[in-house]
Amino acid sequence: MVRVIGILLVVFGHSVYVSMGQMNYTEFFQAIGNSNITHYMQRIVGFAYSFHMPLFFYLSGLVYCITEKNYTDTSKFIAKKIDRLIIPAFIFGLFFMLPIKLNVGFYGEASYLDIAKGILRFQHSGHLWFLYSLFYCFVIFRTVRAITNNDLATIIIISSLILIGDSRFEALLPGFQHVLSGYKGLMYFSIGYYLKKCSKDTLLIKTTTLVVLLSIHLLVLRIDIIKPLILILSLELLSAFAVTFRALNKSRIISILTKYSFPIYIIHDPLNYAIIGAFVSIVPTTMDADIYFTLFYICRTIIIIIASILIWNLVECIKINITNQVKAFNKA
Repeated sequence: MVRVIGILLVVFGHSVYVSMGQMNYTEFFQAIGNSNITHYMQRIVGFAYSFHMPLFFYLSGLVYCITEKNYTDTSKFIAKKIDRLIIPAFIFGLFFMLPIKLNVGFYGEASYLDIAKGILRFQHSGHLWFLYSLFYCFVIFRTVRAITNNDLATIIIISSLILIGDSRFEALLPGFQHVLSGYKGLMYFSIGYYLKKCSKDTLLIKTTTLVVLLSIHLLVLRIDIIKPLILILSLELLSAFAVTFRALNKSRIISILTKYSFPIYIIHDPLNYAIIGAFVSIVPTTMDADIYFTLFYICRTIIIIIASILIWNLVECIKINITNQVKAFNKA
């Protein structure tokens, strides 16, 4: 349930911008008039941006704690994460995100080949930066734990890495600044891991663990760690104990959103650019501003989520069809 909340907040967060790259529709939409729904959406996005990406790092560490025992070979683990995170980032970056952004003028006069070369050099990653960042978190955390085989030593080393974190790493590793300097991804990843690891212990042990983790991290971080962490832990508590959340977890819609959270993330953002272009070209601006922007945000949230799921299933069908044809060819 918490993961669904996170992905919905990401979609909402990407639904309000009207100026991206070489595209700028700010004056166009301002000319239509003020809208209450725009005000409310901006408030939601302001709330979401205070914690939604730390939430994903936190959940990733939590899930890794659960599945860690399934990975005995570090090299195979890294290979699996490349297959799960890096390859999709390349494929959807080159053949989905890039064509859409190029077609709507996001890159200005740049050619497909120029931007494609940048993507292959881990540049122009757009919203896919999170996949690179998460990959680094997995690799760093796994490597440090394998070397130290000690929880306290792991926490100290990771905290030290955050301390020396420098955005200059970004020149070599895309998204790396979000691991150490930006969203402090590695910190939230480790907190999720260790809180899950002690989830079956007594309240005293869990509280002590959290205090130790916070104390170490607060030595190297700004105080703004508190707000996103409180929100993350609050969502976890609600998800674990609230009767309403338990009922929601069993709903059909939540099950679908949970199943397709990854496809929604990697597909939804480029569709925003296409929808903005379509709205500017097709939808009449003479209608009431509230109606106009209501339709605008419905298309950029609900419709985009549905479209992302449909596109993912289409890709899966094509992949299965190609696999079957290759197998039939090899047999022939």
